[in-house]
Amino acid sequence: MNLYKQFMKYLLKRDTILATVAVFLVMGLLTLIPLNLHVLDPLKMALTDISFNDLSFATLKSHRNNAMDEKIVIVNIGYADRTEIAAVINKINSAQPKAIGLDVLFLEPKKPAVDSLLGLAIAQTSNIVLSNKLSFEKDSPDGRNYFTASSKYHGYVNFVGEQPGVIRYFSPFEKLNDSIHYSFAAAVVKAADEIKFKTLQKRSHNLELINYSRQADQYFTIDYIGLLAGKVNPTVLQNKIVLVGFTDSKPSNIEDKHFTPLNEKFVGKSIPDMNGVVIHANIISMILEQHYIKKSPAWLNWFLAVLITWFFMGFVVNYYLNSHYWFHLVIKTIQLLVTVVFIYIGILFGKYLNSYISLSAALGGIILSVDVLYFYDGFASWANRKFGFKTLFDKTHHCDENICNTFFVLMGNALMAQQTFLVYRLNGAVNQKTGKQFSRLKLGSY
Repeated sequence: MNLYKQFMKYLLKRDTILATVAVFLVMGLLTLIPLNLHVLDPLKMALTDISFNDLSFATLKSHRNNAMDEKIVIVNIGYADRTEIAAVINKINSAQPKAIGLDVLFLEPKKPAVDSLLGLAIAQTSNIVLSNKLSFEKDSPDGRNYFTASSKYHGYVNFVGEQPGVIRYFSPFEKLNDSIHYSFAAAVVKAADEIKFKTLQKRSHNLELINYSRQADQYFTIDYIGLLAGKVNPTVLQNKIVLVGFTDSKPSNIEDKHFTPLNEKFVGKSIPDMNGVVIHANIISMILEQHYIKKSPAWLNWFLAVLITWFFMGFVVNYYLNSHYWFHLVIKTIQLLVTVVFIYIGILFGKYLNSYISLSAALGGIILSVDVLYFYDGFASWANRKFGFKTLFDKTHHCDENICNTFFVLMGNALMAQQTFLVYRLNGAVNQKTGKQFSRLKLGSY
């Protein structure tokens, strides 16, 4: 009871509130000031490439309990040429699928006879979705599909994220040149299920977290050679969404592969783990099954960050003034425990509530709290001597006689907090036109 009274006593003190404000001021400065320290680059890359959501996927592996998605079939076209792709489209179309998603970029014309054959196959398939690549830069090459005019449906295959980075989000719709463009997955759903497409539209989210529910081996995949050879029963494709694209299960082949939260190595990922067409399949599964991940709003994340940091600062100030001898050991231990608890909370939210809550800002605040308090102690003591500023701190509690030394201690630890706080900014550099960063595509034109 005495501990609670002491805690409440310091929680509402002006010094505690000002120190909490100082934490977020420092946090803001660290995000604005370019700290170009190359020695920290590996750590920065490792930490910015992970989120609590990744830990949920990687540790629980709950996607492995999901049955194969019988609504989607993937046709691996390997390195087929345009003549073979035309034959694949005709073969699939004859089986009466619900929709065909052609995850292949045709950016330029080739032989007229071959292009005529492929264009005819596309034109005769009323429910085929072509892929293109959006570009927001004036000097970037045109990413339109050469056969766009032959199809009613088309969508962009750009993924949202740093390059190379983890693909956690997708943008359902983009506005460019006063036109609304559909993502490839959204366009496929529109061709297959108008009701589910309208549900996606009504959500009106600029970004959606991808709920990865299946690995590549949890989608029925057939090879185009066997399909053309007549070794595939047409009923396998009938009334199904058929995605045509490149897949390869060999880890050594990273063509059109991306990092995802399902990567076995969830810290410092080194080898991409999922082909683009399988990522599209996961997005389509999420839309059709209505298994969207609920994401906490930014205002709630920051409200929790301020509240948690304030309460933690109240505890830190109390312990700093009354138990200074054991202060460092106890507080650093608590910071470690809080980090583990936050990670566990993030995992539980993902498992039981299918939700993503970002506690990264709160964690950054807790990490910075102690060092900011050192600096605030020195500053408040100096203001007390110079201007008569009333403060809880006096020279007997002053952590360091030299305020500059305190500042350098602060900055050294703050650099580590900056890496943690960068987790909160998962989407990379912000594109000035779209508010998001699209990754470049590895897969070339067919």
